[in-house]
Amino acid sequence: MNSTQFLKIIDAVDEGILIVDQQGIIQMFNKRARLMTGVDIRPVMPHESGKINSGDLVIIADNRLGYDDGELDIAQLKKIGIKTDELKRDDAFVAVGLYDTPEKTGELKIWKNKSQRDHLTFETIFENHKVYVSINLKDKVLEIRIDGVPYLMHYAIAIGHIVVYDLQLNCVKFYQDKGYSVRNETVSELLKGTAFRSKGQNSVGTDNRRSSTDGVEFVEDVKVIGEPISTILRSELLLSMTNRCQSSETEKIEYTYVEINQRPILCAAEKLKETKLVMVKMIDLSDAYALIEQRNQLISTLEKATQQLHLSKDRTKTSASTKIIGNSNAIQRINFLIEKAAKSQSTVLITGESGTGKTLIAEEIHKSGHESGKSPFVSVNCTAIPHQLFESELFGYVKGAFTGAEKGGKIGLFQMADGGTLFLDEIGELPQKMQVKLLQVLQSKSFYKVGATSPTRVDVRIIAATNKDLRAEIENRNFREDLYYRLGAFPLYVAPLRERKGDLYPLIEALLNKFAISLGMEPKVLSGEAMAMLLDYHWPGNIRELENVIELAYNLSEGKKIEAEDIVLSVPMRTKPLPQTLKSVSEEAERQQIIKVLNETDHDVKKAIEMLEVSRSVFYEKTKKYGVTLRKK
Repeated sequence: MNSTQFLKIIDAVDEGILIVDQQGIIQMFNKRARLMTGVDIRPVMPHESGKINSGDLVIIADNRLGYDDGELDIAQLKKIGIKTDELKRDDAFVAVGLYDTPEKTGELKIWKNKSQRDHLTFETIFENHKVYVSINLKDKVLEIRIDGVPYLMHYAIAIGHIVVYDLQLNCVKFYQDKGYSVRNETVSELLKGTAFRSKGQNSVGTDNRRSSTDGVEFVEDVKVIGEPISTILRSELLLSMTNRCQSSETEKIEYTYVEINQRPILCAAEKLKETKLVMVKMIDLSDAYALIEQRNQLISTLEKATQQLHLSKDRTKTSASTKIIGNSNAIQRINFLIEKAAKSQSTVLITGESGTGKTLIAEEIHKSGHESGKSPFVSVNCTAIPHQLFESELFGYVKGAFTGAEKGGKIGLFQMADGGTLFLDEIGELPQKMQVKLLQVLQSKSFYKVGATSPTRVDVRIIAATNKDLRAEIENRNFREDLYYRLGAFPLYVAPLRERKGDLYPLIEALLNKFAISLGMEPKVLSGEAMAMLLDYHWPGNIRELENVIELAYNLSEGKKIEAEDIVLSVPMRTKPLPQTLKSVSEEAERQQIIKVLNETDHDVKKAIEMLEVSRSVFYEKTKKYGVTLRKK
């Protein structure tokens, strides 16, 4: 097989693939990798290299300030005459102004309400030019028109789009066609005065034009074959991965979160057998998010159609009403089962480890099955009630039932939940005496208050949850088998976070937004190294632990980005002395061991590396990954 045939084969692969030799020189770079990293562009509007000059007309469309625009802020926007305190991180906006022209004030339109961002438009006459801007979140298209000429940019998550128009020559001098690329052209950097490279002109190479699968021609104007990987992909983590494989430290590195040109990418590296080459595989998470969103929309549409055929309008609900965050198959299944459980009156038993969100799932089942605010949802943690008070708390008591009882008696939790839902969390802790009484309530829909001679009837939906293995509890005679089957009429299992690491991305984004509001701080983002740490961690405390880690990181971080040193993960307690070398400890304890050895060597890096028995590159990679500060001697 010749090289041309081989290139055609890897060009057909969905993953980005690049191959480097022992010196780190790129030998192969497939089509997917070129598109992913911005090496290839569509020559819709070519332009020569240059930079924004004084008097240039600058138009910016940004659907999320501070995200994928190079940490753009109001300081850079002042360069085009935008002066305001209203524009905040996460806002969508359009800005029009003249670059570096203090006497000219620019125009600004801000959208703060996320629910109104499906399609945003702005229109003005500025310096005798008609400007129209459209931010279409549904179709993922940003469009800027100047005197009726459109300049489009498609995106997957959030992108800042910029067009620079030379008023002296009456032509576009810069057009951001593909968003982030190997050219490293961010809106923020361009406004600071960074030069931009040409697009579609002065192209290098003899075979620089190639067709895409949709027949549109692409142009390579950045030479990659034969170039060092470090000049094309500016990612310390990715370079470390290739170096480790080249040095035979490891033969294979599994998929790891890496930021390439500020785009979210999963990268894996593998040394090719019987060669000195390393192959890097890349998956663009932007594409994955877009596909997941498209799939979810299709599922939602299908469910709506199905419900319209089988349900009356007042009972129509879709999975979009649920709030269980995640893109994994496990969470999609949970959201599906929530809707099914909401339409049923069967008891539900939710099982899963602590911190997986069992209470939230119970609340969603209740809310999806009742009119909001009109039916009670009563939650009780079975570990929080002393055994001797269980009966009176659950069922209440009548006047004079026992010494010290309230004069008028007391209604119990069952009666409080009448017409709604009673959520019994940690049901595995229920005393056996109460297990019998609970079984009777489930069978008869009635109970006796303490001291009462007549039953009280209730209409209550029971949802129970536990982190225990109830089958094992049955074998140990700690839990009644008949109650187990009565509770488990509708079983629902929640997988631990370590089994669905892909859900970390939407969960972390949701938590970052949550703490920005609750802590009254500016929104922040995670660095690639910080995200890699969270992906590598095993999360014994699941989502509850993740929430604590993100909140602490939010408080510890200084700037707008949470770095690796801001991430504090739990390390299991040890009773035995720690071994010296990194080869003999688990990944969770590596950070602790590195700090211990550094303290023992008074931060002598050379001695620490010898004691840890790792290479110099691995040592620095680990210290950076775990946020270990090295003191200068």
